[in-house]
Amino acid sequence: MQVLRLGIFFILLICSFLSAKAQFNLSVNYSLAYADAPSFNAIIDNYNNAQTSKKFGLDNLRVLNGIGLGARYRSGFAGLEFTWTERFKRSRAEGTDLEGQFTYRTLGYRYRTFGIGYTTFVNDTWSFGGSINQDRFKINTETNRDLTNGIVEDTAYSSRFFIGLSAEVGDFMSLSLQPFVWIPWGDFELTNLNNLLNPNTPLENTKDDFMHFGVSLIFYNGTQY
Repeated sequence: MQVLRLGIFFILLICSFLSAKAQFNLSVNYSLAYADAPSFNAIIDNYNNAQTSKKFGLDNLRVLNGIGLGARYRSGFAGLEFTWTERFKRSRAEGTDLEGQFTYRTLGYRYRTFGIGYTTFVNDTWSFGGSINQDRFKINTETNRDLTNGIVEDTAYSSRFFIGLSAEVGDFMSLSLQPFVWIPWGDFELTNLNNLLNPNTPLENTKDDFMHFGVSLIFYNGTQY
């Protein structure tokens, strides 16, 4: 941890000497992405297929969307950025069981990311860059009988690579549209989820890395230069 802090300090110090025209910005972002989650969706499909015809099913995981905050230090053509992103989804299956009693199950996940990124500015319009991220994936589930928090709670690491298209919005704000690809370094373990939802249906692979690609819309205070 001490090495990481020293590394960040020296990067900021170098950036401060690159240009006298340095700028610090805060940001708010929204991201929308398509995710590949074959193991997660197989668990959900097996659960849905085992329900009675009178019960609606849980949703597959196809789309990741969420909001986040960040801080960027830009000096000349270089920018160092720290980001927090929160993606979430909640689905609910409800209906009647074989005895005619009302029943339901909700499934909610939270996909939280902390990232450190570097951006190269080609000019005030175009940029490209990437980040190193720590990702945390957590799933909670609830039925009309019980609540299970943290049935899945795992950490992995990833990288995000993007191309940015920026523009000023008035005198005190700028925005950046960033198509990106999210490349994982490891997997999230979903065995506990499958054991809970499908105790009689084992899977060979209960890991998913949630590789995804999409677009982010980011608002920065201040203007480009």
